[in-house]
Amino acid sequence: MSLTLALLLSSLVVSEGFRYKGAGTVPQLVATAVYNSDSERCCKGTVHPGVNSIKECCGANVHDKSTQECCDGQVVEAKLGHLCCGKALYDTKTSICCRNKIVNVEKGLDFEHLSCCRGSAYDTTKQLCCPQATIDKKHEDHTHCCGNHTYNPKKSSCCSSNVNNVHVLTVLPFEGNKTTCCEGKLYDRGSEMCCLTKIVKYEGTGACCGDASYDTKSHLCCFAPSHGFKLVAKSGANDSCCLDKTYNTHTQACCNEKVIENANGRGQCCGTTLVDTEKQVCCLAAGSLKGVDKKTVNDSGCCGEVSLDFKKQVCCRNKDQKDVVVEKGTPKERMCCGVEAFDPSGGKLCCGGKKIDRITHYCCGSKEVAYANVDVACCGSELLFNPKKDACCSGDVLKGVKPRVFAAGAGSMCCGEAIFNGSSGEQCCDGKVYKMDPNEVCCRDKKYDQTKFVCCGRDVLPITANRSQCCFTTITDEGKDCKKKMLNYVLKRLE
Repeated sequence: MSLTLALLLSSLVVSEGFRYKGAGTVPQLVATAVYNSDSERCCKGTVHPGVNSIKECCGANVHDKSTQECCDGQVVEAKLGHLCCGKALYDTKTSICCRNKIVNVEKGLDFEHLSCCRGSAYDTTKQLCCPQATIDKKHEDHTHCCGNHTYNPKKSSCCSSNVNNVHVLTVLPFEGNKTTCCEGKLYDRGSEMCCLTKIVKYEGTGACCGDASYDTKSHLCCFAPSHGFKLVAKSGANDSCCLDKTYNTHTQACCNEKVIENANGRGQCCGTTLVDTEKQVCCLAAGSLKGVDKKTVNDSGCCGEVSLDFKKQVCCRNKDQKDVVVEKGTPKERMCCGVEAFDPSGGKLCCGGKKIDRITHYCCGSKEVAYANVDVACCGSELLFNPKKDACCSGDVLKGVKPRVFAAGAGSMCCGEAIFNGSSGEQCCDGKVYKMDPNEVCCRDKKYDQTKFVCCGRDVLPITANRSQCCFTTITDEGKDCKKKMLNYVLKRLE
């Protein structure tokens, strides 16, 4: 890899504020050494002499592919009929590997039917790997677990029940059409129902009310915290529940769990009372709901304790933080600007509670500024300054650096919270100002001579004896594929 590519890659990964589609910023590459890719090999931060096709990296080490194996970063001597399991080799004729653990197999067992269950070997023809343990099959057609039991789901069900606050699982064989579980028992879904934990006969439309079934055409299932579920007979099609009582939704209302007469059907609940929607609106005043008389028949909302017509009015707040009803000039004026109705889609801006012409002016904080005024400009979003005399550092929200104004000078530029002269050889390195010589460049917040050093991620390392390539601790270099592997590594981390 060339020095140019190495510098480009390093700067890509460690650049401040570089984002990717995952959360956070790009992870940093770390290098502790430099090397010559033509004569040396980098294995995760460790430099090894020699480059040939037989030797490859194994973690931070190198191994001879013709005589050795690399097992999870550990170099071990190769053996015929052996494979890696974690950091060691195992004999495939006498053992199997379960979660990087070598498990010896008893004589006589068929390797073709062996599998792993939580780090142990088991015979899949005679056993099942269940959540709690390896269980012997009670019958050869058993394919599922039920606690510490096995069963065939085509012939039995695994039912759960609560016995003395203990969760118990039981295998129950089918009994005709009884194939579904209900608290440790089987029932027939065609003629029975499971209500809570009780099996009951299927009634009418088939609904549960507590532990009983009922017909929704003739009864209501009501609930009250003090009584629980209660079946109440319907007196009409318009009945509904108000706690454990019924009421007619056309002639009555249920307000705050109380039934109130609503003979004309115009009433609407407002707290514990009923308001006539033709004459009043329900408003929140002094922390409680109450009915407020309408000023006009079209009023449908509130502005404090006063009724409001949303089509013609808006509710604004004055300097004393009191609600004020304001008349709209046009239907599009649906917002407030101070105590005036305001159309955000029109040719005006709201600036400091005052409407201004967006064509000729802009808003800096809460202050109006004319585009034609060349002596005033906005720094960030709220600071005014004279661009002929001063300069603005717009800040960095992500780093918590606020915008600020400073006296301008030739070449003056911002660097974090500092000011530097870009025309006098100074340069900003990640928020720090340095006086730079011709060969010096930035490596994050450090400066270095690129003819003598190389920037490796977050560190500056010396170049020695033609060694100018970074040996990163998180990347294995396989010789001439270095460029591809490093780029693939970065791209994978960016996914």
